[in-house]
Amino acid sequence: MMMMVMVMVMMVMVMVMMMMVMMVMVMTMTMTVTVTVTNKPNPETRFIDEVELGKNYELIFTQSQGLYRYSFGDVINVSGFYHNCPRVKFLYRKATLLSLIGEKTSQPVIEESLENALYRWREAVELSHYSVAESFLLSEYLRSKRKGMETQELFYVFFLELKPKGSRDLPGDLNPQTLAKDIDKSVLDHHDEYFRPAIENQISRSKVFFVKPGSFSKLRDFVLANSTASRMQFKMPLKLRTVEMLEVLLLNALE
Repeated sequence: MMMMVMVMVMMVMVMVMMMMVMMVMVMTMTMTVTVTVTNKPNPETRFIDEVELGKNYELIFTQSQGLYRYSFGDVINVSGFYHNCPRVKFLYRKATLLSLIGEKTSQPVIEESLENALYRWREAVELSHYSVAESFLLSEYLRSKRKGMETQELFYVFFLELKPKGSRDLPGDLNPQTLAKDIDKSVLDHHDEYFRPAIENQISRSKVFFVKPGSFSKLRDFVLANSTASRMQFKMPLKLRTVEMLEVLLLNALE
């Protein structure tokens, strides 16, 4: 009986100590917010009470247990305030940014550009899935698979899985070349004026590939088979990060 009482007392003491440690960690944690959506090499750092309405920021955490200016890579937008506490909206992760010459095109810009480009066919097709890559990845694929065919041009590579509405076929006037032109125009309109000449002069026309139905299911299966992620954790990649992922979609591109 005495032994059981001692064990229970020790368990209570351990729980109290753990709670005290957690309280200390919470009390000593501070958070700063760093502006990331700028072209400055050393963006300005602000505390949470210094953020401005409508501005985009990257969350940076510092706390006494070892994290110092740790970046989660999440970019948020300050959409409002509740008293003095900012309301924020998640925008994207920095890892999904596209950057060929430092332009840093975000996924919200890509999504809106795709929506704008497909608007005229909105009654005929819907976009089931998309992924985009930088031309570096395509060049690496061509260099490894088709020697001598790599490209030195800089451009975005789009893979679109389109689903016809009420028909088995895509509209005859919907083609990758026309779509690429409209996508690029919309992307360009989202960039600051001083960056537009550099983009126009250095970045070539995007390449758009329509892929077969079910192609992104194959991409999902490939990622799950080659990672530790479970189906519950899986999220379709908006930006392709490896040559192997690119190859899965290229091999399923429509002629």
